[in-house]
Amino acid sequence: MVKVLFIWSDLRKPVGGAEYFLLDILKYHRNSSDFSYAYIKSDEIIKSLGSISKYDVIVVHSLNKILPALPLLSMRAPVIIDVHSPDWLWYFREKVYDIRVKPETIMKRTYIKMLGKSLYCRLLNSFDYNTWGRNCREAFLIPNFVDTDVFKPVDEKYRDFTILVRYDLSFKGGFDVFLRALRHLGESPWLNVAIIGRDVPKEVMAYMRRYVNNVYALGRVPRREELAQIYSRVHVTVIPSRYEGFPLTALESLSCGTPIIMSDLPPTEWFLRDMSNFSVGTGLRFRPGDPRDLAEKIRFMHNIWRYEEHAYLGSIQLSRRVAEFYDMRRVVPLYIDMIRRVAYGGYVN
Repeated sequence: MVKVLFIWSDLRKPVGGAEYFLLDILKYHRNSSDFSYAYIKSDEIIKSLGSISKYDVIVVHSLNKILPALPLLSMRAPVIIDVHSPDWLWYFREKVYDIRVKPETIMKRTYIKMLGKSLYCRLLNSFDYNTWGRNCREAFLIPNFVDTDVFKPVDEKYRDFTILVRYDLSFKGGFDVFLRALRHLGESPWLNVAIIGRDVPKEVMAYMRRYVNNVYALGRVPRREELAQIYSRVHVTVIPSRYEGFPLTALESLSCGTPIIMSDLPPTEWFLRDMSNFSVGTGLRFRPGDPRDLAEKIRFMHNIWRYEEHAYLGSIQLSRRVAEFYDMRRVVPLYIDMIRRVAYGGYVN
């Protein structure tokens, strides 16, 4: 039996995809006979060092908090860095947006390079794989997954064209790109917007109402079943991020039969097939950070929905089929095989 220690952010207060990812991993293998695990929060690692040597593999996520302890951990058991944090070391930002790297980030890069050959890495997309992979003892390219039993079409689409977007004002989130796209669209009485996430300021709501028919602020949606219903009702999910590791939002939307409009980022190669007036797909991609291109893709998606019913309905079906390829029953075994391979020194029985 492989004994695994997960060092993670707080699973009792999940704030993002990484927490839900591990919760699903643990739930999936709760009754496994060849896999046992323990979990500790990253800020509790120092006081737990004495008991770590009994584990075969250590998997770490909350990287900033765990950095100083990595050498101590790797002396006790093989360590897998699970890189959920999108562009943690700023390689993508530096290359694509020509953003100057902060001194502390340069120090992190140097530190990881020094430790790299003693560490294993799990990456979510080809850019991170090619960037991080050369610094690790061994790199594994394994995508995120979705529970297709929860995220599935559970309701009919709204009668009027409605898009879904997450409120995230960070540079990474790109909500500002979406707001500027509305300005490029101009007054659009055919467009309705549903927003999930943190409370949206009144002035932002007022700005959007200048351009669209209706805006619905749904707030945080903690229950997955409720989130699946929202995905199912809208016609497209807009993901305007400037960078992403592997957004669960994309898989969840596709699994509910809803195409996406997403920045053309490294993870899109996994799941985005471009739609057209005559062919089905899983959505449309636009140039990262380009509000004019995003506006054009929103308008184009509306036109497909309104005038090319066959293409849109076919895309609903294809979106679901593509998401099923990333069902947890397919991907979780790959993740567990990675852990077993590291534990057995490269050999899996």
